[in-house]
Amino acid sequence: MKLKKMNWILVLGLLGGLGCSDDLKSEENNPDTTCGAGESVEVGGDRACVYRSELIEEGFECPASLPTGFLLGGGGVACVVGQTMPDLLAERLGELGYGPESPECFGENPDSSCFYTTEPEEGGAFDLTGAAKIEYRTYEETLSAYCVNVGDVLEFSLDLETNAIQFGIGIEGEEGSDRCVNAGVPCVERAGFRLELTETQVDEIEALVAAVPAPQCTADPEVVCGESCVIPTLLVDSQEVSDLCCGTMVEGFREAFYAVVDYVKTLQPEEVPVFDNADSFATLTYTTGPGFGYCINEDQIVSSTITRQGDGTLSAEGFYTAVGTEGVDECLPDTNDACLVSTAFGPMTLGATAQTELEARLAVLPAPMCMEEPGLVCDPCIIQTLTLDQTEVSGDCCGNTLPGFGPAFLDIVESIEAAR
Repeated sequence: MKLKKMNWILVLGLLGGLGCSDDLKSEENNPDTTCGAGESVEVGGDRACVYRSELIEEGFECPASLPTGFLLGGGGVACVVGQTMPDLLAERLGELGYGPESPECFGENPDSSCFYTTEPEEGGAFDLTGAAKIEYRTYEETLSAYCVNVGDVLEFSLDLETNAIQFGIGIEGEEGSDRCVNAGVPCVERAGFRLELTETQVDEIEALVAAVPAPQCTADPEVVCGESCVIPTLLVDSQEVSDLCCGTMVEGFREAFYAVVDYVKTLQPEEVPVFDNADSFATLTYTTGPGFGYCINEDQIVSSTITRQGDGTLSAEGFYTAVGTEGVDECLPDTNDACLVSTAFGPMTLGATAQTELEARLAVLPAPMCMEEPGLVCDPCIIQTLTLDQTEVSGDCCGNTLPGFGPAFLDIVESIEAAR
């Protein structure tokens, strides 16, 4: 992949396609993916999922994005955001024959009898018997905005058959970048990881998930709830539990729920420097080569060798690209420009400032730890490699590297380019 622009891939994975849409369901009473078997009703920007009495079975819960259930006449439930029914939505529900169980329930101060609640369940939230996958997510397409912070676990997926886990952590990004996944400031980008866990680690995660109690949200009219911009949800296969609750959640639920998430956060690999001889190396070699094509531009280094002299200074020599003539010069194959030729430079001695900067950047380059993404199709157009004495590091990775690797690698390339 082309490290001149970006030498590491942030795979959006479960967060792919974070374009938040305001194009929600219209007033038509047709089932949609949010309401499931219920009916979607929207007016004036407010929305409800309506469930007739025959759909209200033991263990029924409102959708995570519309967590508050109002009891309707005849035993139905209308799920909305917040603790009061919006006036226009109340009128529309009435027109459709979905009136409240008591008139005051659609008023300004509904009491606890107006809300649907489930009976407390004994035991844990999940049955792990024969489970194939444990997942966590914070994003749903129903969100009109998405708000996460640097350091948050954005999602994870643990395959219990292979012990492979993929997860995303929020890292600080560049303002205005199209890689920002959140709607706020600062920009949060996703750093993706893929690891093979030990049996002990998998057992520990399963034990934490098994300890999550069955959720029991008690609606509280005194609690003011707005539209959520993040929906933390744990899943074990088709079993799903959300942290959203406009009221009081059963004791111990949130502590156990986030213990799972916090454990996954500890799995993030540490960034350990790959070179231990940055200020004493004998030879540093930087090479570029074609991948699928050769996206190198005019006046860029093709290869460079930097050697430490007897007095400790560094000397650089190598080849860079210059414009050639088709049919006359030996053009580099498959380049961006019509004809580029490899032209020699050096040897030349680096200045003291340039040497200090290069050695400092080499010292902080983390091990790349390429975490390949199965099924990911990569099309690198340039392969860049650093070799410090006997240690070789490639910038090419069909997957994810540690968050600091890409920028640090580019900094070193920048110093090598500047030394010419």
